[in-house]
Order: sequence, then structure tokens, then C-alpha cells
Amino acid sequence: MENTNSGFPDTFKLGGDLSVRRLGFGAMRLTGPGVWGWPKDITEARRVLRRVTELGINFIDTADSYGPEVAELLIADALYPYPSGLVIATKGGFIRTGPNQWITNGNPQYLTAACEASLRRLRLGESICINITPSIRAFRLKNPSEHSPTYAELAR
Repeated sequence: MENTNSGFPDTFKLGGDLSVRRLGFGAMRLTGPGVWGWPKDITEARRVLRRVTELGINFIDTADSYGPEVAELLIADALYPYPSGLVIATKGGFIRTGPNQWITNGNPQYLTAACEASLRRLRLGESICINITPSIRAFRLKNPSEHSPTYAELAR
């Protein structure tokens, strides 16, 4: 690992084995106001995503609730087929009813359906969402509750 001027490594291991650059890109603000709907300038959103990878950033964070669905669709539209080494992390566990409205849902059936839909939107096929491809390695539940599924339940 090379070090930056800060003394910190340029990359680190995500999950112990997946090397990503220290600086990633969060796709939440690619959507419309209130993280709802399409951006005003879709062409510019696609250009930003392409520029991210041109700059050597190899980690993009997104979620099914960004838009909802919009950020994942933009990522696939702008970058598929994905450059080698690109890591896309997506999350689930929110239902969106409008701008700036986030309702937590940790129901195992909902999370499974959300994960499978994320994979389709990202053009990665249908499969279990935990450790499924080099491009998507984790599907994180936001704000888990005691009723949330365990890893074993999701991995079935």
C-alpha cells in the first residue's frame, strides 16, 4: 500500500479482502431534492459518475432508497459494463413515501426483495446479496432493530 502525504495508506481492505481506495463516492445527492426523484440534469449526473472512475475512485456507496431507485439506475446507466476493480456498496431497509421521508423496514422478506431489486437495477443479476460478486459484496441494513434478520437469515 502506498501512503498519501497524510501518512495514511491510499487503500484499505473492506471486509478484510477487498481493496478500495480511501476516497470513495457517495451517490445520495445525485438524485432530486430531498433525495427524491430524478436530478434536474441527468446528463450531468452520468458525467459525474464517469468522472469518479476516471479519477481512480473505485468505491461507490448507494442505496435503494436514494431516489428511490434513481441512484442505482444512474450508476448502471453511466458505468455498466463496470470498470475492473469497481466496488459498489448498496443498502436497504427504508421505505420512501416522499422527499426527506424515511421509514425503516427490517422485515426479512422486504430486505430480500429490496436486495434482489438492487441487483437488477445495478445489472448484476439475481442472487443472494451477501458476498455475491466482486462488484457488490455487502447489502447493509440501515438502522436495524431487534426484529431485523440476522446474517444467517439473509444468507438463506
